[in-house]
Amino acid sequence: MLARLALGLLAALLPEELRERIVRRWGVDDAAWSFLVGMAELLFCGLWLVGDFMEVVPRLVSANTGAFLDAADARLLDAKDAELALYWSGSLGWMAWALRPATLLMAGFTLVGIVRLVSFGVNREAVPEPALWLAWQATKLALRPVRAAEERRRFGPERPLRSRREEGVDLVVLSSRPLTINAMQTLQVGDRFYRLLRQEERPDGPWRAHAYLLREEDPSAVIRGLIRLDVRGPRGHAPAAEP
Repeated sequence: MLARLALGLLAALLPEELRERIVRRWGVDDAAWSFLVGMAELLFCGLWLVGDFMEVVPRLVSANTGAFLDAADARLLDAKDAELALYWSGSLGWMAWALRPATLLMAGFTLVGIVRLVSFGVNREAVPEPALWLAWQATKLALRPVRAAEERRRFGPERPLRSRREEGVDLVVLSSRPLTINAMQTLQVGDRFYRLLRQEERPDGPWRAHAYLLREEDPSAVIRGLIRLDVRGPRGHAPAAEP
């Protein structure tokens, strides 16, 4: 039970790519946990900001005003000068409080909590913790050359798109490089139209290939986005139009 709670909390904080693995394997509700984390961030950090503001800012204003009056010749100050000194001391006190690292940190947590709650209410999706998201993006960027070399080793040189027929699907397209397609798009191969069912990885001679399993689409269906694929058939012919 505790392990499942910990996994749910972890899924709410991680970037989407890492979160999906936990959700698929353990079936945790990442959106609900993101909502709970957002509530905790908003309440705890928001209340901390209010309390800290009411405690620290008056002290800073008093200290700044006292320092100004001590440094100036009191005989040269009239009522207007004293009022102006108090005004600027208040502004500087507020700015000094707002720019403190603790204030910025708590304000960031409060803002993220609000974003989590809005995301849950609008589309019921989890929002990753920004620090973890940035760390994940930096890690991917640092490992990009290594992954690119590994991809070239596994998938080999770039090759033309090829198609084959398999039982259970209308068409399978093999590619040595990943295609930027999704299930919402209509794919045109020759004079026929298809939709993506799922994507797999297959052996392809000495290398690997990305396999896109397609189902044939009704030509009269609404087309939201059309992508033409130049695909070679089993015997080397190219039935599709040039993109």
